[in-house]
Amino acid sequence: MKIELTKNQALAVTGLAVFADNPRSSYTPVLTELELKVRDNTLTAVATDRFCVAQYVDEIVGDDVTLRLTSEMVKFLATALKTKGMPLNTTIELGEDNKVTATVAGRTYTDTPVTAKYPDVNSLIQNWIAATELTALSLNAEFLAKLQKLTANGEKATLWRFEHGGNAYNPAKPGPLKATALKVDGKLTALIQPNLLVA
Repeated sequence: MKIELTKNQALAVTGLAVFADNPRSSYTPVLTELELKVRDNTLTAVATDRFCVAQYVDEIVGDDVTLRLTSEMVKFLATALKTKGMPLNTTIELGEDNKVTATVAGRTYTDTPVTAKYPDVNSLIQNWIAATELTALSLNAEFLAKLQKLTANGEKATLWRFEHGGNAYNPAKPGPLKATALKVDGKLTALIQPNLLVA
C-alpha cells in the first residue's frame, strides 16, 4: 500500500518531527516516530513527545493505510526534499514485515518502525473542548519555537490562534492549550499540556 505526497505535503509531514520525542534521549522509542494515516482520502500525520502533540491534515487520493516514519527516514526525506528544481513527489510504501520504503527524487530509503503501538493522540485533538472560563497564561518559548518550524502549503505557519482548553474530568483545572495555524486552511493543529505552559 502506498501514499503519494506532493512536495509541500511531504515538507509539512517531515516538519512535524520537531514535536516527536528526541531519539537520543527517548525512553519510549515509538514516540520518536511520526504516524501517517489515510482514511477516506484524508491524510492525517501526527507527532508527539507525550507532552505536546502536532497534527497535519490534508486531502489525498489513495488507499486507506496506517504507517510510521522513523526519525532516520524523516531525516532522509527532509534532505532529499531540499533538491532544487522541479516539484518533487514522494512515495511512501508499506511492505512486508512492517517495512516502510520512501522514494523521492530517485532516492530510496527503507526502515522498519518499532513494533510498539502508537498512542491514539489524534483523539486528543478531535475530543478537545474549549474552556468555559478564560484565565491568563504564559507560554513556554520552546513551544512557540516549535510552532514556527511547521509548514503547510509550502509556507511557514506564522499566524496562530490560541484557545484555552477545558478539562472534562476536573473543570477546576485547565485543559490543553490548542494552537491552530491560520491562513493554511486549518491543516496544522498543536496541543500543549497545561503544566508546560509556564516557562
